[in-house]
Amino acid sequence: PGLPPDALRSLRPRRAWLRPAFWRGTRGEVATIALIFCAALLLRAWNLETGLRVSVDEALAIDGTMHYFGGAIGLVGRPSEYITTLLMPQWQGELIHLMGRSVTSLRLISAFVGALTVVVTYFLARDLFRDRRTGVIAALFLLALPPHLHFSRIGLIHIADPLFGSLGIWFLIRGLRFNRRIDWALAGASLALTQYFFEAGRLFFIPLVAAWFLGAAALSLLDRLRLRRRFDMAPVRLPFKGIFVALLALILVATPVYYAIFSRNRDANPRLTTSGGFDLILAPFQDDDGLTGEEASALARRILFPFSVYVSQPEQAAFYGGRQPLLLVYVVPFFLLGTAFLLARWRSAAVILILWVLLTALTNALLRDSAVYARWHVVFPAAAVVTAVGVRTLLPMLFPRPVPSLTLEVARNAPAANVAPQRAELPTPAGAPASRWASAVVIGVTALLLIGQVNYYYALHVPAFERQAREFKPYPDGYDAAIRAAGVPNYTDIYLIANPIPDINVPRIWIAYLTQSDVATLRYFPLAAEDFTEEFVETLPEDRHLALFIDNQTPLAILTAVNAFGCSIENSPYEIVPPTKEYVLCFVDRGFTEAVG
Repeated sequence: PGLPPDALRSLRPRRAWLRPAFWRGTRGEVATIALIFCAALLLRAWNLETGLRVSVDEALAIDGTMHYFGGAIGLVGRPSEYITTLLMPQWQGELIHLMGRSVTSLRLISAFVGALTVVVTYFLARDLFRDRRTGVIAALFLLALPPHLHFSRIGLIHIADPLFGSLGIWFLIRGLRFNRRIDWALAGASLALTQYFFEAGRLFFIPLVAAWFLGAAALSLLDRLRLRRRFDMAPVRLPFKGIFVALLALILVATPVYYAIFSRNRDANPRLTTSGGFDLILAPFQDDDGLTGEEASALARRILFPFSVYVSQPEQAAFYGGRQPLLLVYVVPFFLLGTAFLLARWRSAAVILILWVLLTALTNALLRDSAVYARWHVVFPAAAVVTAVGVRTLLPMLFPRPVPSLTLEVARNAPAANVAPQRAELPTPAGAPASRWASAVVIGVTALLLIGQVNYYYALHVPAFERQAREFKPYPDGYDAAIRAAGVPNYTDIYLIANPIPDINVPRIWIAYLTQSDVATLRYFPLAAEDFTEEFVETLPEDRHLALFIDNQTPLAILTAVNAFGCSIENSPYEIVPPTKEYVLCFVDRGFTEAVG
């Protein structure tokens, strides 16, 4: 008695308290996000075991997981110049513990990370433009973007960079809108996590955000001078308290990485040191003769060439390969249209996308090989969002009838920071018959581009890339040989016999990772085909099994193996294109049996 009837009801926790503010969407939005994530994961996880039957520098990923399994190096220790920390190898290692050693278990973490990046891109575009449709279109473009799809299906650590970089920028956008400490803190922590993976993300995202805020500060200063001089109005202030919170979180989370780097007295940026640097740009200015006309022309080509990667320049290496630029030909017009739209509204917060695209190209101009797509992975989310903006701006062009416009606002609801909203008008149809047709056109265009990109990647790009990756090396496919050699018994000598002498390191790492045998009992030998003679055969030990992988273009070596051991020649169970890049196998069973571990 004495308690009002609703007193106990007021003690119940409110549902809104149980969900973060950025997740308080409608059921339809939650279902859309779930579908996007599942579709992205399905495309990336499908047939990882044999769907891409080449090794794309994944021996480095295996090396990282082996360091993690060994436990000799701390989580933030750098095992080699190619791996900053063991955070990604830890994720891969735990999944390998659960699923066993296979190609799929090594690559599956990349598929999850890639799918999560698609979801983060949705949130980034939605909150930057305050428009769910733009978010959905951006997510669908990234879902099917062939380079992002490709790097999400291999075991390299690169794919984690755009996830945490996009996450940090998304939380910064939310910090500008709502000015809440949790958003600023998560922004700083997310940007700090870019320091834990590949060097490109570590050197790119923090300078990008710094350039964004320095530009905003410069504009704020100019506006302050104009307002005071002309109208005697209160100046716009940046949310310095929020920026301080983000900076503090960034320092706290990133400090272990740099402590580990400098305590070991190692180069903090070994890849940049070996692959280029500012000397490529500054060298012409250091000559006594000054900058000549030829040097000026070469410098201009170096600076401008990376921009062609977006629209016309295929990769000049075998990480992604193919004969198409970063964006497929039929996607380029929408990307350029979105770029033009954003450039016309450069004072809005959406200018971060232009800076993202611009700085990626300029950063790659510092490298000797600017068209290596393994260094362009940081721009994938931005390219998807810019393309989505291009699709949305098609509407007023196709249907010039005046329609209501969607206001893109950033930094709304932040009165404490006195941050003025940044607006960008994105014409969007609503309600009129013409607008329904326009929406149908946008849906149709998005669907066609989605299907076209997925079809291109799986039907055209993957077969062409596999061929390209094999032809990139002068000897046969060592990855295929390694997969086939994973089933050899204990006490086997594995030979790769070809002209020229093949690299044994990558096959050795793959075999050591995949084999069920005692790795300590296996030995690996590269051999030139002309050295595989009858005299050499007589020197082979009789107390060890032999797995002779022989270049199928060396018939004399094959004949020598058959005559000496009477073995049957086994071809690869998978089609190798071109056929000249195949090893045939002559397995010599010495007749003793060893237990397989």
